[in-house]
Amino acid sequence: MTSIQIKPIFNQAVPGIWTDFAHIRYQAEYAQTGARWRDGDLGLCRWSFASEWRQRIHNLAFGAWAGRRMVGFIQGDCDDNWAVGRWLYVLPEFQGKHIGSGLLAAFEAAVSLDASSVNLTASENAVSFYRRHGYLDAGDHEFVKYVGPGSDIGASVVPVFHVPGWLNLTCADLAGCASSGWDAAWVNRDHRPMFVYRDGGRVVRGFGVAGATRHLVCAAPGYDAIRARLTDSLGHGRV
Repeated sequence: MTSIQIKPIFNQAVPGIWTDFAHIRYQAEYAQTGARWRDGDLGLCRWSFASEWRQRIHNLAFGAWAGRRMVGFIQGDCDDNWAVGRWLYVLPEFQGKHIGSGLLAAFEAAVSLDASSVNLTASENAVSFYRRHGYLDAGDHEFVKYVGPGSDIGASVVPVFHVPGWLNLTCADLAGCASSGWDAAWVNRDHRPMFVYRDGGRVVRGFGVAGATRHLVCAAPGYDAIRARLTDSLGHGRV
């Protein structure tokens, strides 16, 4: 069986991404309900994903790939200590292979950089899935999970989709001696791929940003070993 790779989608406007999202959503919902979409529904769904991306500057997504084929995705938002998981779908023939769990874990790790909880609305079929993953029932199919300090998210390299003020200052400090400097607009405006290394105490000790000709990778004194991990993520762990 082809191995599944879960990767952050830094720029959802890349051709084909929203079409994949729409097809995966349709096939997953059809397998659950047996309801076929009407003419135009696929295009409307694609437009909806695009609209969410363009209107919400803190929108983020991960995809799951079997080779070159996207087989699942998660999309949501993270803003001001508040994260919302909006869509999580896996193609029917790939369900039961822990792909949804992997997508959810990747989303939680990414938003935990700036949020303390994840909130979402679960369909009837997904309630048991979210409960198994530590989500608490908040009523009316709303669920919440704490992902802040003290949760089980430890030291890791995580993707950054939007640079908040505090991280901008941290990166500027880490890049103080870098000849190419640092500019949060590379990520917030240009959607360049970015990863940070966060230690067990949730302190950012290094970061890497993709460049057109070379990457900018910076690390705190004593953390030189993480440069290789950040460089590898920029080369292989992204879309």
